[in-house]
Amino acid sequence: MDLINLNNILNSSIELAIQEKQAFVLFAKPQKHELYFLRGAVHELNPTQLANNNGDFIFYPFDEKSNPIYTLISEEQITIDIKSFVPPDVSLADFNLPMSQKTNEINKSAFVDFVDKIKSKISEGSLAKCIASRPIQNPLDDGICPFKVFTLLLENYSNAFRYLICLPGKSMWIGASPELLFRNEENRITSVALAGTKTSDQDWTEKEIIEQKIVGDYLLDTFKQLGLTEITVDPIRTVQAGDIQHLKNEVHGFMLEDQWQELVANMHPTPAVGGFPKKDSIELIKAEEGYERGYYAGFLGPCSTSSKEFYVNLRCAKISGNFLTAYVGAGITKDSDAEKEWIETEKKSKTILSLFEALTIDC
Repeated sequence: MDLINLNNILNSSIELAIQEKQAFVLFAKPQKHELYFLRGAVHELNPTQLANNNGDFIFYPFDEKSNPIYTLISEEQITIDIKSFVPPDVSLADFNLPMSQKTNEINKSAFVDFVDKIKSKISEGSLAKCIASRPIQNPLDDGICPFKVFTLLLENYSNAFRYLICLPGKSMWIGASPELLFRNEENRITSVALAGTKTSDQDWTEKEIIEQKIVGDYLLDTFKQLGLTEITVDPIRTVQAGDIQHLKNEVHGFMLEDQWQELVANMHPTPAVGGFPKKDSIELIKAEEGYERGYYAGFLGPCSTSSKEFYVNLRCAKISGNFLTAYVGAGITKDSDAEKEWIETEKKSKTILSLFEALTIDC
């Protein structure tokens, strides 16, 4: 089948999903040329049901006690080449997404106060690291085409997991995550320790090196505690994510049996999005951060009985009927400077916000 006809079939399926109020997801894996489309029904799960999940895509919140886990069971799957994708002529108004209340945005003063509270806990010895995040909410014209924004993500962030997911009657989410939570292929597990942020004209400092090491050590300890075998750790390297850079290395191992739900329970949220120690940092986030994260810093990705590939939900935004809410965060350690951390979140927000700003309201 030629590429034009395949793209027409995909767009017809997208339009059908919108008309029938079906859930769907479009996604592309890092450095891959395939664009995947799944359309079907969404079901809610609790963590104890993960082992028996028969869905094809998981959308997992930061805190599963506060928000449901969604699994998409597809009735149709389409794969095309990214370069052949021409977005359908639809606008946000066609989705009839519910209007949302204005989010409790975190201004600079509140963000700095939270950073100071984290550093105080670190000085006391109860924390080594904690993530301070904030939502940035902008009004959104319903004439904008979310698929055109997604196309820009595909073009500009080839190193990321790019996705657009629609949950009818709830919301739409879009993002370009640079961070793999874990990949499971025939019991071989790969996870990524990604942390530390700088621009290309800056040098790495001890602060970023320690920040990344906390994540890498946590993943390695988790693999050992769960009894994974043949564990190996790759060297740390610098990777590009849009206009900024991170420190990254991979941890590999083999499961003796299907333990992926145990991996979820023990790994998520990692110190890259929560903090360390895990329990104390999450308690501080819930008590002092100032808003509810929802699916930001959760994870998402395709799954089957033989393989799973989940990415941390970063550089993302929630789309409702009237607002675009982007989410950004920074890792706080003993050497953090609150002003610099605020600037870091500003830079990270450009991943999503700049693409919406680049488009006119005409689709």
